[in-house]
Amino acid sequence: MILQLHAWGLRERNAWGQSAPLRRQGAEPERWHCVYTGTVLRFDQRGVTAGGRCCCQG
Repeated sequence: MILQLHAWGLRERNAWGQSAPLRRQGAEPERWHCVYTGTVLRFDQRGVTAGGRCCCQG
């Protein structure tokens, strides 16, 4: 089994138009959120190079 995990920061606008009121209350608006994704493959589904080597080898 091959398990691939990925994480990245995603920027989105929470509290649209409310940045100034939130800052007056002492709270910085959150803009970045972590996004996690994963892929699970069986070994027989893995990619192979033209030379026959498994693409998942480091």
